[in-house]
Amino acid sequence: MLVESDKLVLLVIAPDTASLEHIEGVLARHLQRFARQEQLNILWLR
Repeated sequence: MLVESDKLVLLVIAPDTASLEHIEGVLARHLQRFARQEQLNILWLR
């Protein structure tokens, strides 16, 4: 995990695409919940 002034960078390693998509979904839901009222943009790069 890397934190910068305007972004949070996470590195996710998964054994296959299905697992990676699942982890992305879980992380996105948790980040949205923690952000509450703040504007949050989630961008996944592969």
